[in-house]
Amino acid sequence: MIVENKISHIIDPSTGFPEEKSISSTIITDNAMDADGLSTATFVLGPEKGLKLIKKYKNAECLMIDKEKKIFESEGFIKYE
Repeated sequence: MIVENKISHIIDPSTGFPEEKSISSTIITDNAMDADGLSTATFVLGPEKGLKLIKKYKNAECLMIDKEKKIFESEGFIKYE
């Protein structure tokens, strides 16, 4: 069977369906487990709410790409480019 539509393995808990707001969420932080959790959370929240969440963490930066392929970065992400 060939599937033409790609779907995310990340499920939006508010809908029960695969998340569709984001294409990618990359987190840079001191701890891999924190990065994994924050990446999933920001992916589900989408760029606007996801970047608000990242502001609460001193040692975390985020780069997100939405479904229109627009790039969003947290304020400190530029130092990793």
